[in-house]
Amino acid sequence: MRQIDYKHCPGDDDSIPTTDEEKKVLVGKLIVALKNMEGIKDSEASIRTFNNRNTTELEFELTAWEILEAMITRHELGASLTPAHAKRKTGIFEVRFLAVCHALDCSKSVAKHCLDAEYVKTFVDHPKGALDRVLGNKVVNARKSVLLKAGKEALEN
Repeated sequence: MRQIDYKHCPGDDDSIPTTDEEKKVLVGKLIVALKNMEGIKDSEASIRTFNNRNTTELEFELTAWEILEAMITRHELGASLTPAHAKRKTGIFEVRFLAVCHALDCSKSVAKHCLDAEYVKTFVDHPKGALDRVLGNKVVNARKSVLLKAGKEALEN
């Protein structure tokens, strides 16, 4: 069983949803962010991959509930969900929720990962890191594409 690290508990945080109605509102916002297709910072290939996934409404809703419950657990326990992010400061729930929605809004790579099982815990622990990682991968993949093209042309000549 998980040990609660009281030194890192956020204390009184009235932004953590406690009623089903509060949770449903936040799940709705997460679904909107997961499905958003405007202002995306991903590459066209990443967007195509997300669109080709054919995600059902039920999958979006279940993923949104999973993200929300992981966030609530993260804040109630005051401990990281994954060992890699154990030393990160928790902050208040509302700030993390906004960071999560922002990352889902502008990256369909992050959204796709969340629709995959274990990614959610890592994402909730560090949403900015998840966004930075996929945006960094976009740059690296673009460079890699240029190099592969140049190499292919060099071999043909």
